[in-house]
Parts: sequence; structure tokens; C-alpha cells
Amino acid sequence: MDQLAHKCQMPWWLTAIIVIETLPMFLGPIFALNNPAFLGGAEATEVGFTAWLYTARNFAVGICFVIAYLLRSAPMLLILILVRLLTDLVDGPAFLIFGLA
Repeated sequence: MDQLAHKCQMPWWLTAIIVIETLPMFLGPIFALNNPAFLGGAEATEVGFTAWLYTARNFAVGICFVIAYLLRSAPMLLILILVRLLTDLVDGPAFLIFGLA
């Protein structure tokens, strides 16, 4: 338990990786809500449930990344990176299978 309370030093390259990884989590939902065709296809005229779900999930994970970075919690960052990897691995094939890509 002492390891979880320990604050780690963040090297510059890890800071760059966190910024590169979290920036799309905040910009993608903004694009999805402002442009219905972003997730709904070329014929979409209004923002659907998919865009709201995408927005909520990405904002939640993005905020968690920022909190983990500010707390300098290496275990929390590792878990969030793995969660993000798993959701991206599921999203890719799901979008292709359901014809959303």
C-alpha cells in the first residue's frame, strides 16, 4: 500500500506521451458533437447516441489521466493506459463489424 502513496518523478518523455495520448480524448468528442458525420456517417444530420457515448467515455478517461498525472501516480497511469488500449482494441473491430468506420 505504501507503493500507491509514493509519488514518482515524471520524465519529460512520459509527460509528452501523456499529452499526446490525452489530447485526442478531449478533441475527438468535440469534433463528434460539432459534426454529426464524424461518427454517424456521411448521411448523418444530427448527433446520435453513439456520439454522446463516445464523448462521455473519452472525457471520463481523459479527466482520469489528468488527475493521475497531477497526483503523479504511476500505478494509476499504468491502469489507465491499459484500459485505453483495451477500449481501442475493442472499438476498432466493432466499428468495422457494424459498418460505422
